[in-house]
Amino acid sequence: MEQLNHFALGFMITVLSILLPGIVNMTAVTLSIKRGLYTSYRFSFGATITLIIQAFIAITFAGFLSKNPDILTFLKQTAVAIFILLGIIFLLLARHPRVTKTTSSRGKPILLGLVVAWMNLLNIPYYFTFSTFFEAKGWIVLNHPIKYTYLSGIAVGAFLMLMLYGRFAQFITLSGTQLARSLNYFLSGLFFVMAIVQAMQLYGAG
Repeated sequence: MEQLNHFALGFMITVLSILLPGIVNMTAVTLSIKRGLYTSYRFSFGATITLIIQAFIAITFAGFLSKNPDILTFLKQTAVAIFILLGIIFLLLARHPRVTKTTSSRGKPILLGLVVAWMNLLNIPYYFTFSTFFEAKGWIVLNHPIKYTYLSGIAVGAFLMLMLYGRFAQFITLSGTQLARSLNYFLSGLFFVMAIVQAMQLYGAG
């Protein structure tokens, strides 16, 4: 059950992050349309490798902080402000959607996936924030080999979502703007709720 919980949480936060149209998933769409579905799948594999590395860096650092309770307490306090800020950012993105630019579709698909995914360095703070939050709640354990189950959930979620983007490329191209707006509203609300929950747990007793 504990392993399933780690896998599910890793899978969930990855699905949420990749649902939002960005340079990686939009490149998967472009490759699917221009060079075929198989090429898009190979690109997705390369991008997933990079994302696993980024997530590993994030959860390793989060695990280190769990050994330092004073730093972790400070992070819990600042998490409220971080979640509110993220909520505002996604709310603004929902109200003022931007056109996502994709990168060139030329080159070897797997290598292209590796490189393009590294262009999105926000993955590291994204996974760090969620992983720290989950561990603070006692939902996951990052200083234990079971963290690799959490990491495998991230990997499966990433590859599956990128494959789906490639598979339904035509539909996503037509409805991408509305999809992005809806998901940005959802993530904005999610971060506001997380801020409220964190604040209540920190300051409610007082």
